[in-house]
Amino acid sequence: MTMEAGTLKARLLAARSVKPNAVESLRMLSKALGTMDDPKQRRVLEQVIEESPSRASLFARCFGIGKKASARQRVKAFCLDCVGLDTVAITECTATSCTLWPIRPFQPRQ
Repeated sequence: MTMEAGTLKARLLAARSVKPNAVESLRMLSKALGTMDDPKQRRVLEQVIEESPSRASLFARCFGIGKKASARQRVKAFCLDCVGLDTVAITECTATSCTLWPIRPFQPRQ
C-alpha cells in the first residue's frame, strides 16, 4: 500500500518543520517507492516518510535511491530503524551486544 502523492504533499506543506525543497525531494521519493523491488525496504521508507519526513532522504540513500550513503549514514539509518526513529533512544541505547553500539550516532563528544 503506497501513499498517494497528493496526501503526502498536503501533509508536508502543513508541517512547518519541513523545508520547501524537501517537499520536492519527498515527492520524488514517493514516486520511487513504486519502483522498489524489496517490499520490506518499501514499507520502511513509507513509514519514515510518514513519521519523520526529514529522515527520508537518508533511508532512500541506504536503499540505493539517488546518491549512495556513506558507511556513517548507513549506521545512523540502522540505529534509527532499530529504535523507531528516536534520536534520544539511540543515546540511551543499552544494547551493548550490538556490534554498532560503540559507534552509534548522537553521542556526546568526549
